[in-house]
Amino acid sequence: MKHHRLLEEALRSLPKGFKVELSGELVIAQAPPSSIHQLNLAIVQRQFEVHCPPGYFPTGNSDLSSSEADAVRNPDLTCLPEDVIELGREIPAELALIAVEVASPYNPDNDWTGKVRDYPRMGLPLYLIVDPREKAVTLFSEPTRERYRTRTEREFGDTIRIPAPFDFELDLSRLVPYRGTPISGPSLRAKPMKSAQAWAVNASWGPVLSLESRTWTVASARATSTQAPPSVPLWLDLNQASSVLTVPPPAWR
Repeated sequence: MKHHRLLEEALRSLPKGFKVELSGELVIAQAPPSSIHQLNLAIVQRQFEVHCPPGYFPTGNSDLSSSEADAVRNPDLTCLPEDVIELGREIPAELALIAVEVASPYNPDNDWTGKVRDYPRMGLPLYLIVDPREKAVTLFSEPTRERYRTRTEREFGDTIRIPAPFDFELDLSRLVPYRGTPISGPSLRAKPMKSAQAWAVNASWGPVLSLESRTWTVASARATSTQAPPSVPLWLDLNQASSVLTVPPPAWR
């Protein structure tokens, strides 16, 4: 319930179409994906639909929750038992057979670092990353409580074996790489520092985050706060190019 309330609060504060996840005390918000992202997801999903075991169905936009990992993740694609419809919004992560993510061109660290850390702790037996930046697909398997023990990599155009209970060769020949280099729409992470009103901001490229008058605004300035900072850090992934995004932080509502 704690996770559910925090997610609802964050979603109310964000523009329509954003996806919100939790990892520990970090709130991760991602803008609606690009057409290339969605095309690659559809190519992969169609194949999983054929090979999903009886009693399970492939689905996206499902919140997978784990109190042990203190996380709520929403993979691009997963495979769940049909009776989860009785469980409500947050689904125990250990019920999922796989998590599939198409890496964002602006915030790949969320998929390559945060979720590689969280998914084995959440009990996901398989984690597949489709990365159109690198024209590559990576499968993580054999999880322990802390990490995946096995990593298999293939390039676009090849195939990759998806083990039981799916047990098929995933065809990568039709996957499409991202085009060009991002010039706007940065991935931003803001975390409060110990010193009073100061904030630490990291941006991989482009403008950095400025906190101004009870709003989050993308601006070409260092992060400063005119009021008490929100209690929950927020990661903004502007997947669609945008010069300004204003979001009331959950703690200031």
